[in-house]
Amino acid sequence: MSFRALIGSRWLLAGFGGLVATSCLAADTLPMAQSASAAASGVTSGAVATVSAAVAIQALGDQVIPLTEAQLPKGLTGDERKARDSARNRMLREKCKAIPKDTFEKYQCERPAQVDLIEQLDQLLAEVTPLQSAWPGVDVAADQAQWVVRRDACRQDRDIKMCLEFVYLERIAQLQAQFERVPTEGPISYHCDGLAQPLVATFYSTEPPLLVVQQGDSRILTWMRPTSGGVNFEGDGVNFHEFKGGADWTQGDKQYRCQQQP
Repeated sequence: MSFRALIGSRWLLAGFGGLVATSCLAADTLPMAQSASAAASGVTSGAVATVSAAVAIQALGDQVIPLTEAQLPKGLTGDERKARDSARNRMLREKCKAIPKDTFEKYQCERPAQVDLIEQLDQLLAEVTPLQSAWPGVDVAADQAQWVVRRDACRQDRDIKMCLEFVYLERIAQLQAQFERVPTEGPISYHCDGLAQPLVATFYSTEPPLLVVQQGDSRILTWMRPTSGGVNFEGDGVNFHEFKGGADWTQGDKQYRCQQQP
């Protein structure tokens, strides 16, 4: 099963008080993917029913290994989860007490979902900074400085929460792609009418899903967005709408019809 079949064609708003990727799977692959997701997530508590051992699976590449009932992770009960979240909220409020109310810094400090993203990015930066990127010319420090400017621009956004979550998730995904920390599909070449050079696309299983389109020596980052048909990725002034066997590539005010090359 291809990565693109798994990531599907929808990006739903949920979790994080904001964003979680959800696959829109073909009918014949949905039961398997649901079971694999349940087995991998480790969350089977409260209102979440325990997954039957008969359908639970663990997918390792093309190999499928059935899990017994005893092997299924049970996660926390509803009461345990509520107690854990309550204790964490109290801890964050105490930690952030000295920061003035109704400020950008207070918002980032007190909100658990935002703290999770901050910690995830900090950990990823610590891991990859000493490494050599798979992409030539990557300067992590310079990119991070530019990203901080973009993050701080969320102060002026009408929806600060949504702005911050997208900014953090996209930066995390960018680093995961640059240092090959997630599964990929590609590179896949597309010949586009009206373009002298082919487009070379690589799909990354980040959150949100990331498509990197290469034109010559330049890499263009695009992110999965909701769409009624096909798979749609958007970036700064560009759009890649994939459908079976091809894609529409929009760059500025020009659109190109592209065919996938064998």
